[in-house]
Amino acid sequence: MERADQLVLVVPRGWADPDPDAEPADAEPADADPPTPSPPTPLGECSAVWEARSNRGTSLREVSGVSSAYYCQQLCSREQRCRGWTYASGQCWLKSSVECMLYEQGAQSGYCRPCEGPSYCGFSCGGPSPSPYPTPSPPAPGEGCSDIWETNANHGANLRQVPGVGSARHCQQQCAREQRCRGWTYASGQCWLKSSVGCMSYDAGAQSGYCRPWYGPSSCGYGPTRSHAPAGR
Repeated sequence: MERADQLVLVVPRGWADPDPDAEPADAEPADADPPTPSPPTPLGECSAVWEARSNRGTSLREVSGVSSAYYCQQLCSREQRCRGWTYASGQCWLKSSVECMLYEQGAQSGYCRPCEGPSYCGFSCGGPSPSPYPTPSPPAPGEGCSDIWETNANHGANLRQVPGVGSARHCQQQCAREQRCRGWTYASGQCWLKSSVGCMSYDAGAQSGYCRPWYGPSSCGYGPTRSHAPAGR
């Protein structure tokens, strides 16, 4: 009598037929919540946007292609080393150090960490329209600025150059607000603030003035004459 061959299947211990309705072992449950994102850095540590102002200082890095001042502000708020920012012409400058705000046409700026900026500037975090400058104390005698000397330059050493200044009168105001400034020269739309000044000399395209004291160096012999005295003297 013939015997039919039999096929014997050896099943490993612990193995069972897969359940066709079971989910893969590494699949997340269908009702699992998505991961919770980290909260963004609060903008509360940054000031409101200062229109037509620059806070100068030292650039940490420049970010191109930024679409708005508000986005530039957000970039600074997310970087712990950033103390302030300036946005102009689609460029965003993040700052590792900042100074007091000064007028600059076309620029928008702000402070972060702290939102009021350097303590010596006397600013506050402010709202949408912060006060640009604290009320100054009355100047001591001789510490104001002279009237404008037309077609003259006062030479000396430059403290810094301020771009985008619209007039000699505005350049004079920039010097008046900076305690280290002893004089200024305005020419071809550029404003030079001076840490030291010399005697005036003819320059056809220049306008200049003295500050602290408003009558310039004593060696020039001008003295506190009224020819270029500040208004009201």
